Amino acid sequence: MLTNGMEIGGAETHILELSSELVRMGHEVCVISSGGVYVRELEVCGIVHVNAPLNSHRPSKLIKSYFIIKNVINAGNFDIVHAHARIPAALCGLLQKKLRFRFMTTAHWVFKVTPLFKLMANWGEKTVAVSEDIKKYLIDNYGTKEKDISVTINGIDVQKFSPDIDCDLLKSELDINNDLTKIVYVSRMDTDRSKVAFMLLEALEMLDNPQLQAIIVGGGNDLSRLELAAQHTNRVLGRRAAIVTGARTDINKCIAVGDIFVGVSRAALEAMSCSKPVIIAGNEGYIGIFSEETFPVSLQTNFCCRGCRDATPQLIVNDINTLLKSDMRAVGEYNRNLIIERYSVSRMTYDYMGAYTKLLEKPSKGVVISGYYGYNNTGDDSVLGVIINNIKEKSPDMKITVLSARPEETKRVYGVDSINRYSFIKLSKMMKDTALLISGGGSLFQDATSTKSLLYYIAVIKTALRKKVKVMIYSNGIGPINSKRNRIYTQNILEKVDLITLRDEDSFAEIKALDVKRSDIQITADPAFAMVPATQRRLREVLEGENIDFDTRYVIISVRKWKHNCEEFEEAVATVSAYIKQILGFEPLFLPMQRSVDTDICNKIMSIAGCGSIIKGKYTGDELMAVISKAEAVVGMRLHTLIYAIASGVPVVGLSYDPKVDALMERAGVTAKHSVSSLNADLVCRSIKSLTEDKERYSAAMADTATTLRNKTEIDKKILGELI
Repeated sequence: MLTNGMEIGGAETHILELSSELVRMGHEVCVISSGGVYVRELEVCGIVHVNAPLNSHRPSKLIKSYFIIKNVINAGNFDIVHAHARIPAALCGLLQKKLRFRFMTTAHWVFKVTPLFKLMANWGEKTVAVSEDIKKYLIDNYGTKEKDISVTINGIDVQKFSPDIDCDLLKSELDINNDLTKIVYVSRMDTDRSKVAFMLLEALEMLDNPQLQAIIVGGGNDLSRLELAAQHTNRVLGRRAAIVTGARTDINKCIAVGDIFVGVSRAALEAMSCSKPVIIAGNEGYIGIFSEETFPVSLQTNFCCRGCRDATPQLIVNDINTLLKSDMRAVGEYNRNLIIERYSVSRMTYDYMGAYTKLLEKPSKGVVISGYYGYNNTGDDSVLGVIINNIKEKSPDMKITVLSARPEETKRVYGVDSINRYSFIKLSKMMKDTALLISGGGSLFQDATSTKSLLYYIAVIKTALRKKVKVMIYSNGIGPINSKRNRIYTQNILEKVDLITLRDEDSFAEIKALDVKRSDIQITADPAFAMVPATQRRLREVLEGENIDFDTRYVIISVRKWKHNCEEFEEAVATVSAYIKQILGFEPLFLPMQRSVDTDICNKIMSIAGCGSIIKGKYTGDELMAVISKAEAVVGMRLHTLIYAIASGVPVVGLSYDPKVDALMERAGVTAKHSVSSLNADLVCRSIKSLTEDKERYSAAMADTATTLRNKTEIDKKILGELI
């Protein structure tokens, strides 16, 4: 265990109680800190303490602490290194890279996030937060992954903090009058923590009740000022109304001697364990008398009042008067029962044992996904989203890394790790911690685009196979592969992978033509068929953002530049657009699936046609699927535009430019198909007219096809689950 120091404080008591309980359970514990009043209690429990100046930011002290920690860890053969404060956590983070120990932290408080602290911060491999709001703080401010954070309580030793403790020696030492009602306040008396102590003195003067006495416990850099304030209060009231004890280790007796407790956090829980009525008040806010009614907000803020109204002397006065008129014994009994039930040290320690066990588990090897990702191609990105969801559904904690042209964007959008797709050195190193490579989605094995593309995907698979990593070809489209050499390369690699699923029969035929010798290949469907469109509410927002009235009836047009487009291609599509607008009365709505490639040709066609709208924004696959689901029909060249339409039961006219489009049209039973190499605008217009006039029948047919293909995607999901 490492922390700044072991003086009186909530985090320090937390460490003392946890360490002591771990020793009672049979574990060995060593604590490194700058020392303090709790060191003696650690040593009494058989816990070794090592001094290091961890309470200082001075470079010389940090360097000294670094080498002390390094020597202790090297000598100690520890299973776990556990830091409880920011300085030791930062030093451990540096040392872990060299010494390779298992490292975790506990977050006891929320601090102001500065660029420097954010840069230095290290929350370990796993983190324990002592409240839900601290967990949220870690996620929001440091990007800590939720799966790496567990939440515990500030566990209280209910035997040590008990109403039955003998306090006679303490009463004698402090000359405490048994006949007075004693209000106890415990905290570190630093300038950033002592505000309520001064308010309590002011409240005492406002109450002017000769039966009340305040006992203020704790040391710190503001203690001298507080002692002067207490002397002033005693002069004003003409009696010994306030006692300031300074730092003490017998906090349990100091609390037990009182009748009412004022304070926050762990000290408030300790007072509750001693059967004391508690007024929860601190520097960060004011909750008031703890009760069943105030328990929810107390729990939400970890008994620290974060976000609550400010504390004032008048609020303290009001609540003290309320308690004096109440059955304080009953209030105290409720508090102790709650601590026994929910806040024991044993409960806290078992939480930590769970976190330690999770930390020590051998990390499972991850999954790497390869494909045409990071190019803002909505169709391919949709496939990636489905694959990631399928992995997470089977194994939520599985590490997933995507090879992407834009790694940072992929990380942000999908919440996974990502590296540059051309970083083969990183990929090779990563394979030692990888169990499975998914070569997933799209037509990866073809040389119609380029030979370089085909050879890239083969090289990724070869890298995995050399490292003994399993490889799954996930619902790929195969072909066309025209070069004889490329066909040999593809045949060789497909015979070596572990599993192959294909998205259509044409791809299966291509594999047979390649003479791939294996009998375990399964024909499934494009993963995009498993997608669900965004909600109607989100659809309204998308259309509103594009200045399209929700009641507008439109036909989607999705086209792309292609080397085999006929010379009159743009004019032909413009004629179709004008027909949709002028004859059918629908709005031609152009949908660029890969904006960097498709937008220019869409704008050019609209300019020729003198009509039409274009989707300008960047949207996810499910959002575009929702836009398509509302269309009267879809005229599509892009494969995934057609898939979204079929999956949504929308009639389609296919503009064929690639065998993959032909394969989809054939599988879906779509007869309205026209080649882009000899596009006839009149024939396309007739197809659209036929579809929109009998939309109900065509939609029903598409819905049946979608159900069949959606069920096929479950095969990929099942196989992937078994591999994982």
